[in-house]
Amino acid sequence: MGNRTYSIIRAHGLITHLLSREEIARLIELEGDEFLKEISRTEYAPFIGGEELRDPKKADTAPFPLLGKRISFLISILDEETREFLTSYMAKYDLENLRRIVLSRGEEVSLIPTGEFVKGLKSSIEQGLPSERARGKVRKILKIVEEWRELHSEDPGFLELSLERAYREILLSSLKGGIKKELERLTTWYLDGRSIILALKFIQSGETWRLRELSGIMSPRVYNVLATASTIAGALSLLSEIAQFSGLAKTIREL
Repeated sequence: MGNRTYSIIRAHGLITHLLSREEIARLIELEGDEFLKEISRTEYAPFIGGEELRDPKKADTAPFPLLGKRISFLISILDEETREFLTSYMAKYDLENLRRIVLSRGEEVSLIPTGEFVKGLKSSIEQGLPSERARGKVRKILKIVEEWRELHSEDPGFLELSLERAYREILLSSLKGGIKKELERLTTWYLDGRSIILALKFIQSGETWRLRELSGIMSPRVYNVLATASTIAGALSLLSEIAQFSGLAKTIREL
């Protein structure tokens, strides 16, 4: 475990290993063998081959092992406060895997291979461990799953909302000491962005009545805007008027 200054210096060193925005834009324009040739020159080469790119499920998850490797390295050099925050941030992948496992109802499901950041969660779900036998974050998450299975098992949206609420609590509670002042505003903005995506999903599926359930997991200003929307186009138009989310609205329009 290192100190924060050392962690920042080492983290910035990783930037040289990342693909730039321009490189990503160029790769998007390539196809077939041209793309494979270019990607083979990057650090993603060991994880992405021809077979993976021809299988949509494999192509979607192929970069994650490298992501997991980099995150594990960062965690190993971070000071305690920053390490807890980063681990809590990465819990989003555990919760997404949990969502897939629970909603698959025992069928084979593709998981995001990043490693486990909420330790013991996956095994607890697979073994059917009751929440009263678990601790900390795992206990809270298991209680969500138990409630969903008991009362709302035909309602995937309830599970998604509950897991998003749990993730918000996990991440905000990890903001302690010096990093709270530094990251609280950015973290809230990030969580609002996640809630916006979930709200748009509900609007798209015709479940606009669910928007009121988002009132406790997003900033009041964003909620008040989305609560009046009935279509994706309308929601994006309203979001574009909020400076911090105008870029997100533009990106979604272009998809």
